[in-house]
Amino acid sequence: VDDGFTGTNFNRIGFNRLIKDIKNKKINMVIVKDLSRLGRDHIEFGTYVEKIFPENNIRLVAIGDMYDSASIEKNNTTMVLFKSMYNEMYVKDISDKIKMSIYTKRKMGQFLGAVAPYGYKKDKLDYHKLVIDEYSASIVRRIFNMFIKGNSISSICRILTNEQILIPSIYKNLNRGLKSTCYGEWTNRTVTDILTNPTYIGNLTQGRLKKVNYKSKKIIHTKKEDWIIVKNSCPQIIEENIFNQVQNIFESNKNKTRNNQDILLKGLVRCKECNHTIGFRKQKINRKKDIVYKIYGNCNYFLKHRYSNACTPHNINYQELEKNIIREVTRIISRVDKLKIKKE
Repeated sequence: VDDGFTGTNFNRIGFNRLIKDIKNKKINMVIVKDLSRLGRDHIEFGTYVEKIFPENNIRLVAIGDMYDSASIEKNNTTMVLFKSMYNEMYVKDISDKIKMSIYTKRKMGQFLGAVAPYGYKKDKLDYHKLVIDEYSASIVRRIFNMFIKGNSISSICRILTNEQILIPSIYKNLNRGLKSTCYGEWTNRTVTDILTNPTYIGNLTQGRLKKVNYKSKKIIHTKKEDWIIVKNSCPQIIEENIFNQVQNIFESNKNKTRNNQDILLKGLVRCKECNHTIGFRKQKINRKKDIVYKIYGNCNYFLKHRYSNACTPHNINYQELEKNIIREVTRIISRVDKLKIKKE
């Protein structure tokens, strides 16, 4: 029994228990109402029907589809795989129709999120409308004011955390994802999302997050041009001129001239302690005739949460690291070339 689980996901509690019993030789036969009950992921389905079940001498019977792997007459594997493909297409078709319905309602200015954005709550008379939540709205106004006055996003996070102001997910009583050691602290991403959300000037903005696809639960941020924005469709928390001023600050920061010296290993090096990325930064060193840039690396997670004792400080000489890695890669390539010569 797997009530509440989608058929596109084979990592289901009841199904996993079934597979465990199969591997422990407790059962030798699986009966389903029809093939879609086993699962609606064509690739995973084929793996179980063509490999795992036969290797473990499991007889599969699908009553509604009149399939029996032990019967020569009813064991039509090709038909089963086509049926599986159709079952998955059915799920995709339903997913596309639901997406289109949601898109249409959002374009009409209806709020369809499970939880209202921070600063708002759902109208009790109409759950598709937002009303202002005075307490969290005051925090939103404060975040905008602090940013305009020159506070960095990191300092805003630190101030809110030190004052023990609840982060949006805790304030809304949500329980999402894995909890890191610094769960409960305000993060740069949270504050940035608030500062760039046009909803706060009355332009309801939806579609800022989405799932990768109907098979995955992973949520990603969408591009700004893909947001669905309906003007004047919800109460205003921030004045438009203040919001525009904040966006101009973001734009000017983005366009600041920087030394564009390439960092070959950018985004590829991770901290041994916490597995977060190592960030590389350039330090200008003035010499008699030339300006030299020294590149060093630190754990990004530590830098963001240094006041919470998250991880430990690291300092990596980037030039030495790159030199050693290039030397090692060259050595490996040389060994491969020698093996090719031997084979020839």
